[in-house]
Amino acid sequence: MDSWWVQVVTGVSTVILVSTVFTTLHRGVSQARHRYQSDLHRVSQALEAKQARDKTFEQLQVRRRMLDELEVEADRRMVELFSSEIAAETVFRRYALGEGVEEISESLSSEADSECESGH
Repeated sequence: MDSWWVQVVTGVSTVILVSTVFTTLHRGVSQARHRYQSDLHRVSQALEAKQARDKTFEQLQVRRRMLDELEVEADRRMVELFSSEIAAETVFRRYALGEGVEEISESLSSEADSECESGH
C-alpha cells in the first residue's frame, strides 16, 4: 500500500512541479513578450521622432539656401542702387559745377556705349 500512495504522491508532486514550471515559464515568456513589445514601441517612436527631425532639418536647409539666394539678390540690388545713386550724384555735381545738360547727356551716353561694348 505504501508504494501505491508513494506513486500517487509522486505523481501529484510531479504534476504540481510540471505545472509550476510551466506557469513560471509562461509568466517569464509573457513578461519577455511585454518587454519586447514595449521596447519595439519605444524604438518605433524614436524612429518617428528622428524622421521628423530629419525632415525639419532638411526643410531648414532648403529655407537657409533660399535665404542665402535672397541675400545675394538683395546685395546685388543694393550695389545697383548705390551705383545709380553715385551716378545721379555725379550728374548733379557736374550740373552744379555749370556743365550743360547736353554735355552731361552725351558723356553718359558715351559711357553707356563703352560699358555695353566691354560687356558689363
